[in-house]
Amino acid sequence: MKRNASFILLSLIIVLFFSSCGEDGIDYPITPRTLQPTEENITVDEILTRGFEALFEPHGFYYSTNATMEIVADHIHTALSQNDWVYMKFGTQNGPRPHLRNNLDNLLPHFQFPFTKWHQCILASNRVLSRLDDKDTFQGSERQYQIYLAAAHFVKGMAYGYLANTFDKSLILSRDTIILRDIPFSTYREVIKHASAHFDTVISICKSSRFTLPNGYLPTVGGAYSSERLQRLAYTYKANFIVQNARSFQENVATNWRQILEYTENGLRNGEDFSIIIDGVKFDNSIQVISGLDWYWRVDHRILRYFDPNYPKRRSNRKGINPRQITNSIDERLHLYFQYDPWVPDLRDFDLWSYYNYYRYNALFDLPYPQNCVFLYAETNRLLKIEALAMTGQISESAQLLNDPQSRRKSLGKVSDVSPSISIDKLLDEILKERDLELMFTDYGLHFKDMRRLGKLQVGTFIHFPVPHLDLIARDLVSYTYGGQTYLNDIQTSGTQLDSSRSWIKPSEVLFYSRLQ
Repeated sequence: MKRNASFILLSLIIVLFFSSCGEDGIDYPITPRTLQPTEENITVDEILTRGFEALFEPHGFYYSTNATMEIVADHIHTALSQNDWVYMKFGTQNGPRPHLRNNLDNLLPHFQFPFTKWHQCILASNRVLSRLDDKDTFQGSERQYQIYLAAAHFVKGMAYGYLANTFDKSLILSRDTIILRDIPFSTYREVIKHASAHFDTVISICKSSRFTLPNGYLPTVGGAYSSERLQRLAYTYKANFIVQNARSFQENVATNWRQILEYTENGLRNGEDFSIIIDGVKFDNSIQVISGLDWYWRVDHRILRYFDPNYPKRRSNRKGINPRQITNSIDERLHLYFQYDPWVPDLRDFDLWSYYNYYRYNALFDLPYPQNCVFLYAETNRLLKIEALAMTGQISESAQLLNDPQSRRKSLGKVSDVSPSISIDKLLDEILKERDLELMFTDYGLHFKDMRRLGKLQVGTFIHFPVPHLDLIARDLVSYTYGGQTYLNDIQTSGTQLDSSRSWIKPSEVLFYSRLQ
């Protein structure tokens, strides 16, 4: 049945790909047919509504790059055999990280789907902006004009941000783009600059105008977004994307943290979580929803060691030898966010299995749609501010904000205060812990991007996804990929995590090697 499903998906990709062929034989795979219908009478509202839906569609596929990233971040793993599911192969802890398979077998929805969707969002926004270019022919009020302008730039900023932080390269598409395959790819550093520029435009429009977005664009909790709320959301997303763009600890240090501090001062306020009312069709966040299925995602031991530093890094590779239940947690959130479950499935790799499941989002899974789903917590902004203070040398101020008695860390976790004279390395570890616990299953690949920028990914792990295979062959380019390591040696490429003292499980610790010797 699984093979039949894979064949159907592959066939669908091929059909969609060649159905977008132009007169010269092959057009580019990201032809935006779903977002830019041929009817000339389609309204700007309709284009923007579809653009916002497409922007978050990759969140709706839990068999996706999102799940793959969170698995290799050692945040989650699954009860399903990773040998039977392509994306789960990257969770293997008892052997080297495998290469990403950038080929037709591994396209949908791993590489191609998010790459296509986010470029489609940009093309849709460009169509809106082209209509707005000629203000004399625009039939609408000044307020409506500002709404369309802000919405189109927000979608572009978000799409470029996700592309920059998920792939090594992507396209920067101007409004007069016609033949997409003639455009050169731009690096993740170049793309994040475009994301930042579009957020700046949104912020500028919101500062000079007062309006409310139509609720049809984003069915958000708390009603339609005002220009004031949109401005704060843009500041936080801008800070978030810039920080996540770093591919190494060195690049993370080089981030302009003083600017990040400024952005967070103007970002989301306490209680302003960015929540979308999901219906399972137009909007969804499947990786978060499915976490309520107690046997599906399991908590990686890296996370469990926050509650008990002596907890094993993984369970034994022999069935019947089980890690104990944590009875004396140093953080009371263990029992609020997670749940002990001693059930053991018939796994091929027993050391991947954990006896804790995710409990925090059970209501999302148990209750019918529609449901309120958080895509970005306001806590994201607060933790970015705490980190920016630390990275700009304001250690005591950072520690003080981290120790805020109103924070969930203190009010729920009952965690001891950090010292105002704490070292920056230990402070960053405390901040990472808070991001791991408080922001789980929200922004796309968040924990992977945190582990990447802090140099904590396991040796041999890819640090970003390559341009999808179909997009390469459409340009007559050779397919390439990232990730993987040979026995006791990593593949020395710019797209793969190299050995460092910050590795979570180093090669010498992996049971796979002792079995080979």
